[in-house]
Amino acid sequence: MAKEPNYIYGRKSNSILIAEIVPTLRAQGNASGTGIIIDASADSPIVSGIYSNIPSISVDIMNVDSFADKSKNFIYVSGDNTRSHPWNSIGAVGLDGVFAPYSTQYDDDRTGPFLPHWTSPSISGTPTSTTLNPFNPFNNLQNVSPSGHTVLNDPWSSGGHNISFALNYNPNDTGYNSIYPSGSGSPASYDFETDHFVRHTVETSGIRGVGLRSPIVLTGWGYDVNGDPVPSGTGIINGISGIHPEATWNPATWKSGPVDLRWDEERGVWTGGNTTKVYLVKITNLYTPPSFSFEVDRSNSRNQYSRNAPASLRAYVQNDPIYDPEYIAYDANPDNKGTYEQLDYSPNDYNFPFYEAFIIRETTEDPTPASNYYNIWTQDCQDCGHITSQCSSGLFPRHGSSGNLIINKKILIENPLRQSLDVGDLAFTVKTGRRKKVNTGNFIGGSGENASGVINIDASGSGTFQVTSAGSGYIYGGFGILGTGCAFCTNLSLTFTDGELTAGTLDPDDLNASSGQCSVSIYPNNAVLETEELDIHWILQAEFKSQQVVTHVECDNGILQSCSLKIQTQGYKTCEWCGEDTAYINS
Repeated sequence: MAKEPNYIYGRKSNSILIAEIVPTLRAQGNASGTGIIIDASADSPIVSGIYSNIPSISVDIMNVDSFADKSKNFIYVSGDNTRSHPWNSIGAVGLDGVFAPYSTQYDDDRTGPFLPHWTSPSISGTPTSTTLNPFNPFNNLQNVSPSGHTVLNDPWSSGGHNISFALNYNPNDTGYNSIYPSGSGSPASYDFETDHFVRHTVETSGIRGVGLRSPIVLTGWGYDVNGDPVPSGTGIINGISGIHPEATWNPATWKSGPVDLRWDEERGVWTGGNTTKVYLVKITNLYTPPSFSFEVDRSNSRNQYSRNAPASLRAYVQNDPIYDPEYIAYDANPDNKGTYEQLDYSPNDYNFPFYEAFIIRETTEDPTPASNYYNIWTQDCQDCGHITSQCSSGLFPRHGSSGNLIINKKILIENPLRQSLDVGDLAFTVKTGRRKKVNTGNFIGGSGENASGVINIDASGSGTFQVTSAGSGYIYGGFGILGTGCAFCTNLSLTFTDGELTAGTLDPDDLNASSGQCSVSIYPNNAVLETEELDIHWILQAEFKSQQVVTHVECDNGILQSCSLKIQTQGYKTCEWCGEDTAYINS
């Protein structure tokens, strides 16, 4: 039997919250009635027909022993166990089911092995745990000390906060030795007003309070995510239709469930509001035919350059830094000698990264955090991802700094408007709130190694599996993954004997493929799929490119005249087309 812990301030769950739903008689009174029986007579204390039982909620706090004693009075009422039994209208929970202690300290050095502590925000310019701290609102009390203010400009005396009491200052905490050496100057009281009156200062760090325990459970009525009333029904209340007629007063119709708040690590807060941000991203992995070479308008030294797109997907490495294929394949040629400036992936076998885009900047980020002025856009050279400001390997340069580690910058994208995009294009996106794991096809670990095989395809397109290495240790069996370039679909069933690969069958074996051989990688059944979970973004708008279109050409007295119109387009450019030869068409 486990030993009961020693609780300093009382036995665990000594106090509990108890709530009971009981019917309350609601009626209009009969001022002239002298009787006590509710009926249709003139002497009834209630006007005939105008009364009802309305469920009401009674809430109290009591100790466990008192609750046990009181509940015995009606648990066994005539052996009744129907839904209307009074025991079925009671709920009780320990206070630890609603509340939990915490520390506002941003590190865990002073919280011990158990106490939850706050998270230091990594961004500014938006509400964070620093600005929303109720014990130091907007961080305006950080200088409340005997030497940090005068009587006339004391921020506590002029406002501060109005919380009366909070635990702070642990006399055994070595972290406070420099603040309160030998206890000298330590808080005079946990009561904020008393402490400030005595010491002319107020505690703002290391506060240890009690918060609501998450997930918070809400019970009641309101509206759903589509704006419809819940609980729903056929009633009409004050012109609002579609609501249950008993929604406002009958708890049996209410919705009950946990609140789905989401943790924002950057701000250090739980959030449920609209925190939609627009992101500037760079496209890194989209289908482009390898032989399709075209011109784009993004080089600062020339108006256009050509590219030869990558042909293959880069091998998956989960901890790989941001990989910008446009940067590594860029071949500067400002004088256009022999060729345009170009993106040429072929000489060094450059290829696509496994993710589809990466985030360059968020709209909530300050582009000049260390400055009191803002560069106009023509002077803002602080975003990497442009040919003239590349993203270095392993680091993510932002705001002209030496760079931050890549965290949550790789993303997947959805393009519902089907905008034409190519590797290197920029786009504005928003988070969808969904995440997916990237299936890389790589498996690691498991029982078994060194088995392999091939699929031989004959001239008729039929395939057979051939074991090339039996391997060993496949005590849980295994499965096969087709190698690169195997453009057919089939089910491969493998047979293992004493942990060794002995055979394999294809279903169907008619592969409708060209004759040849396809390699098969064999993995243990208990191998782990190597994945990385990425945010999914929606593309709002991709970048536009400048185009100049000739709208009119004529020759007047030997002088060639032309008119042109400059437009902004989004998507690929095609080769020039001069129309049909009308001489042949009209002959």
